Amino acid sequence: MAPDAKRKPKPPKAQDRHGNSPELIRLADLRFDPANPRFGNVDAGSTDEKILDRVVELGVNDVLSSLSVNGYMETEPLVGLRQANNSVKILEGNRRLAALLILSGDPRAKKYHKLQLANPTADDAQIDPVPVLVYDKDTEPSKLLPYLGVRHIVGSKPWDSYAKAAWVANVLKNNPELNLEQIEKMTGDRRGTISRLLEGYYLVRQLIDADVVDTEDTIHKGRGSAVGFPFSWVYNALGYTAVKKWVGLDRNDGQPEPNPIPKKMISNAAELLVFMFGKDKEKIEPAIRESRELGKLASCLEDDAKIAQLRTGTQAAVAYWKGLEAKDRALQSLAEADKELDKATSSVSELEAAEAASIIPIAKHVRLKAKAIYDMAMKKSVDDDE
Repeated sequence: MAPDAKRKPKPPKAQDRHGNSPELIRLADLRFDPANPRFGNVDAGSTDEKILDRVVELGVNDVLSSLSVNGYMETEPLVGLRQANNSVKILEGNRRLAALLILSGDPRAKKYHKLQLANPTADDAQIDPVPVLVYDKDTEPSKLLPYLGVRHIVGSKPWDSYAKAAWVANVLKNNPELNLEQIEKMTGDRRGTISRLLEGYYLVRQLIDADVVDTEDTIHKGRGSAVGFPFSWVYNALGYTAVKKWVGLDRNDGQPEPNPIPKKMISNAAELLVFMFGKDKEKIEPAIRESRELGKLASCLEDDAKIAQLRTGTQAAVAYWKGLEAKDRALQSLAEADKELDKATSSVSELEAAEAASIIPIAKHVRLKAKAIYDMAMKKSVDDDE
């Protein structure tokens, strides 16, 4: 059905907290925001077509399905800034804009014709024009941030952690009248989450800008806007005192600032990322396999001998293990074995007779080892008493 034959939308009634009402704007006049941190490594001068490719890569099927059936909700306006040529750059709602362009058959989405056919738009679904809260380019940040911040940080489909950190860093950079505490209040962050994200982001950006790391040349990969590495490992690692000391952040107790790493500690910070993520081109394996091992890596960074082991390719878990006292190693091993035996007990209880018979040899072997450990511990405790 032709767009003109569809129902005409009612004027949107939604308003922002300052009383501004949305305008109905044709899709042809809407543009993506290339500076949107969620898009990751998209160039600042990217075309709408290239940005659309990135949005589709991140995932847009759920939005396509909803909009094709229900049309665009008047109570969920896009948010944008009016440009000099009278177009509107969308600050909030780029995924929705991408879906709308595909569903409407916009020329910018011509390569996604199959997606359009797979999501036929209902006759009464309004997708062009759509409601947009439009602000002038000189709009005070305080009018935009409460709305955008909540959407980005705790929205129905929140941004990944790296995109959130990049957004906050960009806001602070371009709006010197704002501070982190104000942004935390605007976004409802009462747990210091934004501060932790920002600290990790500034560390990574400093290393990238100093050209001492390549966040794409990694073995452990991330997702979302930081596909080269799992950004969550960075800011979680900074939760360990030993790690902060290793990179020179142990005396930083105020608001995170750009370029936080002292020059003399840059190499340590770069090495931290290698320990966590490895180097693909040089075939340097990471010292940890999963984020749960960050604590063991932090412990290793407190000991020169363990650091030397990490540098020769020893896994953090192994270096950590070797540094434990014999009693602690024994207790840890037995605790882990006990957990595994609990799993085995649960599984064996579900076996048929023939299946149970097949595990008897290994069960017997485990029993003999457990008895040998018990006998050895008993003998040593008696010898010590004597």
